[in-house]
Amino acid sequence: VVEPSLPRFLAPGDRITVPCQVFNMSPKNIKISLNAETSGPLQIKGAKSFSTTLKPDSDHTFRISFEGTGTGTASASFTARWGSEVLKTKLEIPVRPASPKITESLSEIIEPGKTKDIKIPGGWMEGTLSGTLVMSAMPSANLQDIARFLITYPHGCMEQTVSSAWPLLLQRDLASSIESSIGDPDPMKNSLELRVQKILGLQNYDGGFTRWQGESWSQPWDSLYGTHFLVEAGKNGIKIPEERLNEALKYLKRQLSVEPYDVNDENVWRQALSRRAYACYVLALAGEPPLGWMESLRDKNDSLDSSGRLFLAASYAVSGQKGEAEKMLGRKTGAKKEIPGGNENYDSNLRNEALDLLVRVHIDPRSSGSASSASGLLGSVRKARYLNTQEGAFAMLALSKF
Repeated sequence: VVEPSLPRFLAPGDRITVPCQVFNMSPKNIKISLNAETSGPLQIKGAKSFSTTLKPDSDHTFRISFEGTGTGTASASFTARWGSEVLKTKLEIPVRPASPKITESLSEIIEPGKTKDIKIPGGWMEGTLSGTLVMSAMPSANLQDIARFLITYPHGCMEQTVSSAWPLLLQRDLASSIESSIGDPDPMKNSLELRVQKILGLQNYDGGFTRWQGESWSQPWDSLYGTHFLVEAGKNGIKIPEERLNEALKYLKRQLSVEPYDVNDENVWRQALSRRAYACYVLALAGEPPLGWMESLRDKNDSLDSSGRLFLAASYAVSGQKGEAEKMLGRKTGAKKEIPGGNENYDSNLRNEALDLLVRVHIDPRSSGSASSASGLLGSVRKARYLNTQEGAFAMLALSKF
């Protein structure tokens, strides 16, 4: 009987000593020889042939040294001979890197009629590299699930109404295949107009917007979000009453100097700064960038949440200061881990991913950074167990502009 014993796996460069035990269970002496061979990324170090004489009912252990030389599946064969008998035993062992699996991704944009050389990162261990090439023209299928979620969401409040309107504004062909108003020759247009009317119906006397119909006080974030949509709608050919839009923009300008209700609460202060940064972005989109306030917020970078930094970067990009916007993308803030919908600003990590893409698109939609950010956002959307309407809306906005 021959019983070799191998470990479950090796790493390249590992050296092991394998015990190979032979037994004589007969009533007489037996002279036995043992020969070892390998295949694949495994080498024998030292002797590979052995012999001994075994007394009756005795055993002996040969010790054979091996070394992993690469990666893949290796095998070790052991052949024992005594008298006219031959016994062969073959064992397989995987040889794999000691480090965990590493995944690197690259993104590039190829313009029509052009070619692009993609350099694959080097330095990999031989035999371990594999890759996948994915090419896409960003088909609408990537946005269809988000659009369907937003359009069919049972919207009631200001935020939900605005969120449901984004795909109708930015992805009209896609939205028209989802939205169905029987008997209407242009259901998508009708639905968008109805939503614009509902948004304007929530505008308050001070130019801001209430969260629910019948309320008498304007909600800062809802007002920012609603005005943002109206500005984009006007840019996309939707008729927005000029006086109503001007009043909304005046409300945003006043919000830049509004102090938070508790200046001693750090979280409240951060959220207030993020709303100021959002106001700067919307005003910049409207062609009225508040440069002084933007510089003031830039000086408070350490007090900005991630969303505030990204909105401020977008403000600079839209205002033509793309270099400053790029610098802000690389800066860190004192932000804590975001919880979806966890505060008055509806902050979340996924929405911040969408804002990151939005900033990059304003800087250069054809950059590899934009492509990488879009790929990451799509991956996060696919993996998410649930999207709230803010996450879905900003993902739709950023991906549509990309």
